[in-house]
Amino acid sequence: MLTHLPRTYAKVLLTAGLLICPATYPDEAIDYFGLVVANTPALDETLCSYTTSGTTKEGSFEERFTAGATNAWQLMAVNGTTPSAQAIEAYADASGQRERRSHPLAFDMAKLAQMETLEMTAQDVDTATFTFLLEPDEEQENQRFIDKMRGLLIVSKTELRPLTFILESSEPFSPAVTFKIKEFRQEMTFRYDETLMTSVVVEIKSHFLGKAFIFKTIKDDRVVKLSDYDCR
Repeated sequence: MLTHLPRTYAKVLLTAGLLICPATYPDEAIDYFGLVVANTPALDETLCSYTTSGTTKEGSFEERFTAGATNAWQLMAVNGTTPSAQAIEAYADASGQRERRSHPLAFDMAKLAQMETLEMTAQDVDTATFTFLLEPDEEQENQRFIDKMRGLLIVSKTELRPLTFILESSEPFSPAVTFKIKEFRQEMTFRYDETLMTSVVVEIKSHFLGKAFIFKTIKDDRVVKLSDYDCR
């Protein structure tokens, strides 16, 4: 680890032949969404290990999270080879950042949307698209961030399962005096896991554009794949 459709994205949907459905009643959308939630049970992420791999501006990486281990995160490869001692040391120094990550199985659809804002905005033969505001952060740690986000969920109509979830900022905002988030977008792709009997995240694409101290631009685009889920 969330908009009303951006104009450019809406054009893409129309080009693809999607039917915009403003006549869908709120109760119908809520009932349909509820079926998808019921068909996507949340798991106890504290018991689930998994592997992540991807590419950043520094190069490619592979790492493994082992649930319950003293050192839960291990760097497995850097640019396709065994990591050097220097890379392992640098990885250890950044352990605090990894501890703040959300477990991919912490994605609980039952706690995702403010139901009074839920709309089914598009559908075709195979998929339906919902948009909504996010539920408040129970711990209030990220509430200012969440208030500026919108969620878009694409689901399979035949299987009643999530396919894609998009979290996107609705406008630029400043979570701190010296820092401004200009653009934020995260796209999560799901796949049904026969062993776990629920849908799990298998890819996360993220885009971030911000500015610090007025002059410094911060940009980060990355794709991370998640695999080898092992839940006990």
